[in-house]
Amino acid sequence: MAGKGKLIGLFLVIVGSISWGASGTLADYMFLTQHAPVLWVVGIRMLLAGILLLLLYKFTVGGSIFTIWHSKSQALLLISFAIFGMLMSQVSYLSAVRYGNAATATVLQFTAPVFIILYYSISRHKLPIRLDVISIVLAAAGTYLLATKGDFGSLNISKLGLFFGISAGIAGANCTLIPIKLLNKYDPRLVCGWAMLLGSLPIQPIVVIDTPHININPTINI
Repeated sequence: MAGKGKLIGLFLVIVGSISWGASGTLADYMFLTQHAPVLWVVGIRMLLAGILLLLLYKFTVGGSIFTIWHSKSQALLLISFAIFGMLMSQVSYLSAVRYGNAATATVLQFTAPVFIILYYSISRHKLPIRLDVISIVLAAAGTYLLATKGDFGSLNISKLGLFFGISAGIAGANCTLIPIKLLNKYDPRLVCGWAMLLGSLPIQPIVVIDTPHININPTINI
């Protein structure tokens, strides 16, 4: 049974990674061809995703979606996850796509495990194990090659693209570390649904004010 659970978990990780990369490619298309503002894209997709996840929880699990708010400490943790996890992750990743490209942004975003290793090393006052050190060195070397193509005197991507890409890695670490206690008690759909919904609220005024004109061309040339 445990082996089956690990296989399901591995499958979900793979699907999640592919979906995340695909979302970056679609966002890149919107930025280049539709000139959609980053915060507008973030606000729309977080709001809709949050509502859909909460509805999915309600119809598949049942029970009240407000149970997570009964504890003040859990509510504060959820708000922290929404702002410093979900919102920071979405804004930094899509900004990295906007000022760089989807492929580079996705690679930089998946440096998140490096920041998780560093966090645990500092918080536990322990040096990382050899395997973790190798992972950090490889991630740093890969980031360097990706950003410079081996030429230390030049950047292959814009400074803003690099900044937001690394920020996306930090935000990805936050998305793993902040909600641990919540996920131990509540269903992931409930936690992520509320985090998405809450994280979208601060930028909804921008969504209303800065709505772009989306031109959808139904003609496909083959």
